[in-house]
Amino acid sequence: MTKQLLVNALMTPDGTVIQSHHRHDYVTHIDSTNGKEYMIDGGVDYIRCSNHGDERMMTYTIDSSLNDLRQWFTWGTYDPKGDQPFKRVKLRDMSNGHIINILETQFHVQGGMREMFENEVAYRHENDIIVED
Repeated sequence: MTKQLLVNALMTPDGTVIQSHHRHDYVTHIDSTNGKEYMIDGGVDYIRCSNHGDERMMTYTIDSSLNDLRQWFTWGTYDPKGDQPFKRVKLRDMSNGHIINILETQFHVQGGMREMFENEVAYRHENDIIVED
């Protein structure tokens, strides 16, 4: 059985990371070092990408290291009050309260994604990490 995809991204030779966050989220980048166009699509539903052979695939599941997930998984937010422009926040930068609120209120967060958030809560508890709102 295939593990739930949590991060679908690639790094181009010039170091640019492009990431697809949701189904049909087609993202492209023209690399500054070689002029080639790179693309990624599918979010966490499927992987479709360019294959020039010089890109670095960055696809992570719950079986990936928590360090990789903390670095590359992002969550879209409008901030706690919902009054700010939409932005994406890396797992490692999300506040403790935000993660707890997701686990308590976002019932669509299931499977590997829920497990990842639970692992992050446990990791922060074990390492005395507190990220404030």
